[in-house]
Amino acid sequence: MTTYHATVIPMDSVEVFRGLAAQMEEHRGEFEALGLCDLDLEVKVGRGSAGPLRVLLRFRDYGCEDVVALEPEEQVHADCRLEGELAVWEEIRDDIVANGRSTGRLTISSLVLLGERLRLGGVDPMGVDRFFRYAETVQRFFDGMPGLIASAGAPAPAGA
Repeated sequence: MTTYHATVIPMDSVEVFRGLAAQMEEHRGEFEALGLCDLDLEVKVGRGSAGPLRVLLRFRDYGCEDVVALEPEEQVHADCRLEGELAVWEEIRDDIVANGRSTGRLTISSLVLLGERLRLGGVDPMGVDRFFRYAETVQRFFDGMPGLIASAGAPAPAGA
């Protein structure tokens, strides 16, 4: 059995999000099947005393056209925000690596609906609604992690 090294994907680095955007572009056909996407999503990864990592993902058409690293207190216009501690993001990553995609209660939507470990917020209810409209695109974006592992030199799971 092959061991996959999820630790090569540091979930508290903007580079992982840039890598996922590149994976999305490489697999554009899969995203075209989901339809057009127009979503500005802020992702906030809690890192304790180190302060949060904040990233703005700009999804347009069939890809993530921009990944912007944000300062901890920087004001930004985003349709909505996904926020969770580093441990939950690492658990999501590990599940994706182990299974080739998120499963069960570790999908982004399931965690958001439970609202305990991963929270969805925003200023405008219509912006928050956009998350649910494009939830499958967002999930598939994160499901690109096995490809990042392969590009970092570790083998990706079969079917990834």
